[in-house]
Amino acid sequence: MKFAKTLTVLCGMAASLSPAMAEGTHAKNWQMGLIDSASPVSDYIHWFHNGLLLPIITVISLFVLALLIYVMVKFNSRANPVPSKTTHNTFIEVVWTVVPILILVVIAIPSFRLLYLQRDIP
Repeated sequence: MKFAKTLTVLCGMAASLSPAMAEGTHAKNWQMGLIDSASPVSDYIHWFHNGLLLPIITVISLFVLALLIYVMVKFNSRANPVPSKTTHNTFIEVVWTVVPILILVVIAIPSFRLLYLQRDIP
């Protein structure tokens, strides 16, 4: 009975103190991205997100937007009344297979280092 009462008191204290501990690192108004870092591993996570992933995603998105606009302008029915009968282009097929593989390798190398650093809890 004494153990249950002690456990209840400890759980109540932990529950009442948890909002105070969470207040230290909270998002600010209009904040974009991750919260402020508190450790070297968190600094590396910030670099991985803001320095590597964000530029890659931005470049890919702008490239896809440019391709969509190009296709809409060049291959609409007014500009191109007779469509091409081309079915295969080996160079393009190799490029759109190799480029994503290279992008994933570029992301994977620092990602594995980050996973290794996150393995040990400070």
